[in-house]
Amino acid sequence: MAEMLARFEGTGVGRIFVGPGDPLPSWDGPVLGPLVAAGAVVHLSYKTNPLADVLAWVARKPPGLLLKLTRNHEPEQQRGGDPTVAQFHAAWAELVAALADVPGRDEMLLGPVYTRYWWEKHPGDRRWLLRVPVDFVGWDVYSDLGYRSPADLLSIPRQVAAETGVPYLVAELGALPGAGRAAWMRAMVAAIAADGGLTACWYHREGWDLTDQPDLPVWQAIIKEATVTTAPPNLLAVRALLLAELGLHGLAPGEVGIVGDPAHRGGYHCGRDRVVSGDYSVVESSRDRAGLSGYASGLDVGEFSVRSGGTTHNLRTFSTWMVRQCASGAADARDIREVIYSPDGRTVRRWDACGRRTSGDGSHVYHTHFSFFRDATKAGRDLTPLFRRYLAEIGLTTTEGVAQMFCKHGDRGENVRALQYALHNIGFPPGTIDGTYGDATAAALKKAEASIGVTSDGKTYDADSYTRIQALFVKRFSAGERGPKGDPGGLTMDQVATELAARITAGPAAT
Repeated sequence: MAEMLARFEGTGVGRIFVGPGDPLPSWDGPVLGPLVAAGAVVHLSYKTNPLADVLAWVARKPPGLLLKLTRNHEPEQQRGGDPTVAQFHAAWAELVAALADVPGRDEMLLGPVYTRYWWEKHPGDRRWLLRVPVDFVGWDVYSDLGYRSPADLLSIPRQVAAETGVPYLVAELGALPGAGRAAWMRAMVAAIAADGGLTACWYHREGWDLTDQPDLPVWQAIIKEATVTTAPPNLLAVRALLLAELGLHGLAPGEVGIVGDPAHRGGYHCGRDRVVSGDYSVVESSRDRAGLSGYASGLDVGEFSVRSGGTTHNLRTFSTWMVRQCASGAADARDIREVIYSPDGRTVRRWDACGRRTSGDGSHVYHTHFSFFRDATKAGRDLTPLFRRYLAEIGLTTTEGVAQMFCKHGDRGENVRALQYALHNIGFPPGTIDGTYGDATAAALKKAEASIGVTSDGKTYDADSYTRIQALFVKRFSAGERGPKGDPGGLTMDQVATELAARITAGPAAT
């Protein structure tokens, strides 16, 4: 394995097969040890190992390491040692139940692996599709008759993902050597990534081995490109949530960033390819060391203002509330490493779970930075509950709280300005953002609602309009903006800085 990782530098996941009767590999042995040391994801498939042995092996898993676990891979082939359909379902039900409450379950993904060609030969046959809840559905995908298109080869994984609501991964990818294989490799990986497929592993064995093949550098390049810093889905979900709720109250998309710009080196806005020697975002916590991956693990949040329940809520009150939750040890704040913020718009403070630092640079007067332990972003843990709790506490997710934010033609004040910012941010500029609900604001709201098939005069911003504008925010930003070279991850830090500078230079809008 060490030789393999040296050949394929930057490998993010290694798939291990355990055949019938073979023991599970030790975590510090020659197979898993190098993967653990490299911080790679381990995807282990086993056939017949007793449940007690599997549970004992899982209990020894290094903390922070993401494990993907498959029982009875390729069951539909019905080769030696494969279970019947009934045995397969019973075994998986037993495994899922046994692992439900074990420590570290949030660092494991469970799912079967099927052979795509069997499902192609048996269209509509769903006997083997698991009924217990799993985290992924894996596939072996080979193009053994020329180089079939991604649309053709991925049609079944996509269909099953749509049926189950569970993402797919490609556990084995392969094609025989030929003039078109390099282009096929890139096309397949690009399609899998575009689908949100969790991983794609090349079957580097037997006739599919890339050693001494002209396409070896191609797969090496694909691996390196895949490790370019990107935003993890769980932080994109936080970004989408904040924009959906606070975008209607002045939070601009350009002020919510995850991935550092290409020149950014070191810190939580960087993944494996951009950290530096001795980087504090890696070396100061075992959770960060174990969780280092291609994902950025930082989130910046800019200015907003919400008037609810007779109180104004803004970036500073939000930040101090978040710090209180972190300092009190709230369960939904356990994955936050640090918060760099300003409690008063003048001084900058830093709450650090590791107790290493207490301050930050002056840019944090205008935005708050959250660092998340890297093992949380790598494992894909849901990071939205803490933010949802804040939004509920200030009334944004309650009918009563939202009702205080409505306004109509002729009104002036913060509610109008929030509406104007929201319209501007979703592409329907209302003219000058001045806090006055005039004809330009009404026309912009009318156009926004018309874009989703609703006819109105735009002169009343009520509960229905609020819901429609929120839906437009979700539609536009739920998948995240695209960063450099198409990397998902929100705007880059230099774009965030530009957005902040523009707002600061412009000063507050008149009311």
